[in-house]
Amino acid sequence: MEVEEVTHELGADWPEEGSRSELLLACMRRIARAGGRLASPDEGVVDAARLELVRATLRETLDGADELRDGRVSRAEFARACAELSGARFRSDALFAALSHLADLAGRVPIGRVIDELAPSQRHAGEGRARLVTARDGGDGKHARGRTGVFAPTAWDESSALARRTLGPPDARLELEAIHGYAGLANSAPNLFCSSAGELVYYTAAVGVVLSVESRAQRFFLGHTDDIHCLALDPTRTIAATGQTADRALGGRPFVCVWDVASMHEYARLVHGRVNRVSALAFAAHGAWLATVGCSAPQSVHVWDWRARALLCEVGTGIQPAPRDVDGRTALSNVYGLRWSPHAPHVFLTHGKAHLHYWTAERERAGERSWRKGAAIFDPAPVVDVLCAEFVPNGDVVSGSAAGELYVWRSWRVVRVLSAHAAEVRVLLHRAGTCELVSAGARGIIHRWDVSGELPVLLAHATRQLPAAYEGERPPTIRALDAFVGSDAFVVGTGRCDIWQLDADPDILVSGHTADLVALDVHPSRRALFITAGHAERAFVWDASERRLVGITQRLVGQAIRCVSWAPPKGELIGVGAVRAGDTAERARRAGASDGCVALIDATGADGVFALCAMVDVASEPSALRFSPDGSRLAVGLRSGGIEVFALRRELDEHVLAPLCACGGHSCAVRQLDWSADSSLLQSSCAALELLRWHGTTGEQIRQDERDREWQTWSCIVGWPVMGVWPRGYDASDINALDRSTLGVGVAGGHVAVADDFGRVLLFNHPCVAQDAPHLAYRGHSSHVSGVRFLRGSERCISIGGHDRAVFQWAVWPSRAHDARAPGPPTLARGAPPLLAGARSADSAAAGPEPPLATTERVACVQAGGAARGAGRAAARLGSARRQPVVDARAVAAPGRARAQLVIAPRAPVLSVESDFERAVLARTPRYDAARYVGKLCAKLTRHEPAERADALREDCVRALLAHFGVPCEEDEFARLCARYPFASPTAPDHAACAASGGIACVQLGVYPAVSASSLIRALFASDARRRPRALAQSAPVIARPSTSAPLPVRHARCRTLLHPPSTGGVAAEQRSREPPDARLELEAIHGYAGLANSAPNLFCSSAGELVYYTAAVGVVLSVESRAQRFFLGHTDDIHCLALDPTRTIAATGQTADRALGGRPFVCVWDVASMHEYARLVHGRVNRVSALAFAAHGAWLATVGCSAPQSVHVWDWRARALLCEVGTGIQPAPRDVDGRTALSNVYGLRWSPHAPHVFLTHGKAHLHYWTAERERAGERSWRKGAAIFDPAPVVDVLCAEFVPNGDVVSGSAAGELYVWRSWRVVRVLSAHAAEVRVLLHRAGTRELVSAGARGIIHRWDVSGELPVLLAHATRQLPAAYEGERPPTIRALDVFVGSDAFVVGTGRCDIWQLDADPDILVSGHTADLVALDVHPSRRALFITAGHAERAFVWDASERRLVGITQRLVGQAIRCVSWAPPKGELIGVGAVRAGDTAERARRAGASDGCVALIDATGADGVFALCAMVDVASEPSALRFSPDGSRLAVGLRSGGIEVFALRRELDEHVLAPLCACGGHSCAVRQLDWSADSSLLQSSCAALELLRWHGTTGEQIRQDERDREWQTWSCIVGWPVMGVWPRGYDASDINALDRSTLGVGVAGGHVAVADDFGRVLLFNHPCVAQDAPHLAYRGHSSHVSGVRFLRGSERCISIGGHDRAVFQWAVWPSRAHDCGNIIGLKIGGLFQRSV
Repeated sequence: MEVEEVTHELGADWPEEGSRSELLLACMRRIARAGGRLASPDEGVVDAARLELVRATLRETLDGADELRDGRVSRAEFARACAELSGARFRSDALFAALSHLADLAGRVPIGRVIDELAPSQRHAGEGRARLVTARDGGDGKHARGRTGVFAPTAWDESSALARRTLGPPDARLELEAIHGYAGLANSAPNLFCSSAGELVYYTAAVGVVLSVESRAQRFFLGHTDDIHCLALDPTRTIAATGQTADRALGGRPFVCVWDVASMHEYARLVHGRVNRVSALAFAAHGAWLATVGCSAPQSVHVWDWRARALLCEVGTGIQPAPRDVDGRTALSNVYGLRWSPHAPHVFLTHGKAHLHYWTAERERAGERSWRKGAAIFDPAPVVDVLCAEFVPNGDVVSGSAAGELYVWRSWRVVRVLSAHAAEVRVLLHRAGTCELVSAGARGIIHRWDVSGELPVLLAHATRQLPAAYEGERPPTIRALDAFVGSDAFVVGTGRCDIWQLDADPDILVSGHTADLVALDVHPSRRALFITAGHAERAFVWDASERRLVGITQRLVGQAIRCVSWAPPKGELIGVGAVRAGDTAERARRAGASDGCVALIDATGADGVFALCAMVDVASEPSALRFSPDGSRLAVGLRSGGIEVFALRRELDEHVLAPLCACGGHSCAVRQLDWSADSSLLQSSCAALELLRWHGTTGEQIRQDERDREWQTWSCIVGWPVMGVWPRGYDASDINALDRSTLGVGVAGGHVAVADDFGRVLLFNHPCVAQDAPHLAYRGHSSHVSGVRFLRGSERCISIGGHDRAVFQWAVWPSRAHDARAPGPPTLARGAPPLLAGARSADSAAAGPEPPLATTERVACVQAGGAARGAGRAAARLGSARRQPVVDARAVAAPGRARAQLVIAPRAPVLSVESDFERAVLARTPRYDAARYVGKLCAKLTRHEPAERADALREDCVRALLAHFGVPCEEDEFARLCARYPFASPTAPDHAACAASGGIACVQLGVYPAVSASSLIRALFASDARRRPRALAQSAPVIARPSTSAPLPVRHARCRTLLHPPSTGGVAAEQRSREPPDARLELEAIHGYAGLANSAPNLFCSSAGELVYYTAAVGVVLSVESRAQRFFLGHTDDIHCLALDPTRTIAATGQTADRALGGRPFVCVWDVASMHEYARLVHGRVNRVSALAFAAHGAWLATVGCSAPQSVHVWDWRARALLCEVGTGIQPAPRDVDGRTALSNVYGLRWSPHAPHVFLTHGKAHLHYWTAERERAGERSWRKGAAIFDPAPVVDVLCAEFVPNGDVVSGSAAGELYVWRSWRVVRVLSAHAAEVRVLLHRAGTRELVSAGARGIIHRWDVSGELPVLLAHATRQLPAAYEGERPPTIRALDVFVGSDAFVVGTGRCDIWQLDADPDILVSGHTADLVALDVHPSRRALFITAGHAERAFVWDASERRLVGITQRLVGQAIRCVSWAPPKGELIGVGAVRAGDTAERARRAGASDGCVALIDATGADGVFALCAMVDVASEPSALRFSPDGSRLAVGLRSGGIEVFALRRELDEHVLAPLCACGGHSCAVRQLDWSADSSLLQSSCAALELLRWHGTTGEQIRQDERDREWQTWSCIVGWPVMGVWPRGYDASDINALDRSTLGVGVAGGHVAVADDFGRVLLFNHPCVAQDAPHLAYRGHSSHVSGVRFLRGSERCISIGGHDRAVFQWAVWPSRAHDCGNIIGLKIGGLFQRSV
């Protein structure tokens, strides 16, 4: 079939117009039809070659369709398209689940990725089962996951029972038995409590744990998906609440689970807004309310009615979070804790970094509650961090400080400071029913105080101290404390991650690690013992049968353990691999020793401390250990890629490790080792997935396949027996460890347990040689699982978490399918990535089998976790419906009642609901198919109703049922929920049957396949029945329908105040809101150059004399003569590197990791002239591509990936083929300049022009050369060599260049040139006074150019043996601004056939350096935060970042035309240009450093506002006035008449100044102040007559003020004309919020003044995802049609239309780029009645 034929066939039935959803669905149908026609008639499997043709044709079609480039498809749409297949079979659920990590908040995935996945899904689907990997596709030869061959055993029979077993689900299952560990390292509030039953409640990783003190048995709450950060018990101590970090599946939003301590049943799940995590929570004294603290910027407090799952109030605290927590992964909360008052049920306090705030409930208004914040007064006491706080019986509050003092607060003022502890007070506990207060903290000391009087009095003889856990160590800090009910015994959680029972005989109940876990091994003969270790000085030995710690190793002072191994056969010795750190490493280096060592530990000690008995150094850091089965040898895998084998001997009654042999062949760190059963051979695998085998005594590599060799263990993650354990989509770093069981519990063959990078333990049958092998997946860990092992006998399995520091102990049981006595169905995951299956607790397993579930319900149970499964066991019994007149439509049944009545509406049926059914729905509804249950119930209730009443009755039923089940009825919340869990029926019901039943909610959805859940909910839940839209499907439902007579106010979900439509024009506004924008944006120019953090040159001259560079996510080609720019827009995130091919016509750019590609970066190869993309090279799981270069012949492209360790890739880019991937052995630095991604320690890459197969890489303390080895079996490889610095000192190689004689010249940070010959330093030349950043050999000459610090450029003659500096050839870059020194040169190139240079500098400028130096491109060096436009001139605008200057630009000339005078010691935050002539510029700034300190000493604040004279002719605009403001300014706006300046403050206030002229000088005189916002003011707008001011803040409050008195305006001002509209909330812009956006996702917007189409103008929106959105104005439609434009690589911090609205300006935050967009009529309106059409910056024609 030819391409044209396929194109013709696929083009049939393509809709000419329609919504994006319809276009996407049509594309899916075309794929399905094409697959069916190309399918083989006998198998139904699509031929690979033909299907590839279809995919290529579809991709070509998609690239040409603007509507589909960024299109997304939902699960329901995809399932419907798959149902239309004729012949080809899809596993739609598994395929869609494989792309779920790419889903947005509405659960839609990119259409392009779906198409990419279709071919393998069709090609291997078969009958929907796993498929054996046979000899013709990998059974013998090279497996896709390994770089070496894999070979099936000689006796392997694909038809045998063992082969059939590998195709089936595992015949065993895991059940969580115990967790060792307690999260005591970073908790800021107590997280350990005693329940009413005397059990301990705490959390570890992502699991809530309930521990019986007597039996040591544990129960588990498994409803969380990531790290739990806080815990609270209700006043009855029977209900717990736990809050976690942000969940990616919820669009980056965290949630709180409320659950029963006894049954582990989940009552409620409270999903928060876009915050990093929930950092603190507490129940109110009456137990009905739950207050939580969200870690956002600023932090926020939420108060919930948790039983109704309703958010009562959300208020900003004004507290900013700290940058990083202990793990360095999320922002650290500066609000440490929260406590409700037991005396006033509406009052609570929060405490933390330098504050104690109290919150008082205000009077309820319009059914809404709010809390008002007050700040407690420290004076006269010093302000300190409040680590803990507690209410005492007399109404006072007592708090603890880091200095060990107790602060006593009365009426929220400090009345006394008591010296209590020698160091920090971490815990305060008032024992209920007594007058006793307990304080605890550092050094394990506990004091008890009498609080019956005015002040606390220390009780005599009541002080206790926690004993030290280990001899020679001091007692740990107490992080949590509680008292057993009715007892004097305490339970204590410590900073050593232990839990103690402190009574007459103190005892450790739970032990844990304090460092990330990396090492695990099991005892070779005893069935219960195992050992674990983290990055610490000790290893821990555990007994799984007793569920406790039984021993520790002797402390290895100054060393961090990396791996452990227990010596067979009796386990008398333990091998420990460690790396020296700190002073220990320094002393070892001085003595000539390496950092790595291996220690032998005597495991026969009886006192629980196992002593060190031998130690030996190894060549580098050890990464794996394994004793041989006979115990005579120890193999040590090294991080450098080598293996050292030691003989274990006994000399003079001591154990000795004697070097035996060494093995070398791996390209990067060795990760796993296994010995053969006879101890003769050793096999190893490394991070590059090479599987090599060695002779155990000589170290010689074994080249034979050894297919029939019996291996004592199998832990290598590649190889024939385990090649099916890789789920589809996993890359080389996604599986960390695996282990093969020794004894199978079902059919002989055993099992394989796998530890992956996503916090899961996977269980497979062994051997696992099936592609997409069925497996079970278990969650609980909250970070990567770093190790997994079966204990001896395979009755238990142990897994260890990396960052969560938790040890999970799993019991191995026969699967329920193989054991009729085992309870419940197996939770099976098939496909890749598999559906998640959680382990049930022991109590839930004993409760009996679950009822049969439909397929979709079973999947939901598996995904929901243990809590939903436990609740799902209750049977749903629905009582008979009867009609009865009732009055109250809002009555809700209490969860605890045995039988409840649901009151629905007047004359509505009454539904009886059993309590077990109620609990089941309460547990499952918020997470899974919320409307499915409601819809079926409503259909049953209304099936016999007359048609004329059914619609209204259904609405009443649904509303009442949702209220009863606790699902929020607000449109926004429920719409988001249903968008995430689509509830379309799996099969479309019969039309006639649905019509007869009258059911509309869920079961009828198949009749309307285009209806989304959100549209249906909007149709059912409009707040007013008279305005309820009747159509079920609308592309943009109107949020408010203004009436010409009496428009009603609207409460919009995105605004905290009522919005009022104007009195007239509502119909036109509604109609225009439904239409796509009648204008479009076109990128015209970009101001900025990425010169701040590039480690390699990123500026080049093309063969046509144009400049090629990049900014943000855009490749730019600049014409030097015309200043015109062309743009390559194929990237999705920050570009980090650039190279041109030898012809200088083709460019390659590499970017950071793309979330849409599963966190993988890519390189684009594109044409400099046409901007056409030739190839896209997707890399593996690395952070970014940090360097690249073309080979001399242009066919190969080498790239450097920033991973750990960094890797080099060589590509044949024309064939899009990866030729080779090799690890460099270089580790990346932790953070780059922006603090966002790992910084590459490989700075650059250069190919040799003399030897086309050789290239070099250089960077941190290294220069490596890479030589191609001989091609074998059609594969190429490169071998690394390290250049030798000796006798020169080792330095960082900042740049390197080949010169004509074959030598290499490199530059250092000290300004020296190193000359290398045969990869050895032969001379060091002193060249520059500081760093040499660039070296360039001018092609066709013998001249070398060097450049770097202070803008100096030297030219060298390299025709001889050594470079010689040319006389009179040195040049220096001039300073950009007077009084500043020349900038550092970061990139340099020369124009072809010219002596002129083009230079990129560290000030983000590009210079043309010839006889008359000139700046071609200017840019900012700080994150951009401020933007404004000239009030009268059409081309001028001003931008500013966190710096001391603002820049003024001319859009018509596309260049910088002026800068403001430097505001020394201040950072600009906002700017505004003064009307009417723009003679003044207002600048809001915050003082920093010494300037701020001097201001504080003088009694001034940090914030100030400056006036800049914008009439200067020399390009530098001078300061003419300055005035202080109360706090940091966050927004500025001059009134339209220029007489007043409004200043919005970060504290929430607004100050208004009068602008006057006194003695020929401008003066800002305070006029009035406005106060009412709860957090930082973000936008300000004046009315057209300058009388009123409106403002919006970060909490989305929209308030209005009188412009001269500051009085708040309470009237709606619906018909007021506003000069500008930049507030991100309000009636004219309430439709600009795309579905799923939260309060922080829109940063700025602007309304145009003159529309280029239909009157009304447009709205440009800057969002947090790097996009500029364009809407029609006014925009009052929900899901309003809009255009989205990409290019920025970080959040867009500002957007403005220029005067006349012919251009639009946007500024990027972290990318520091200014984008200039031309505004054109949309293509559909090109022939409309538009006067003065803008062409090329001039008005040249009119239509």
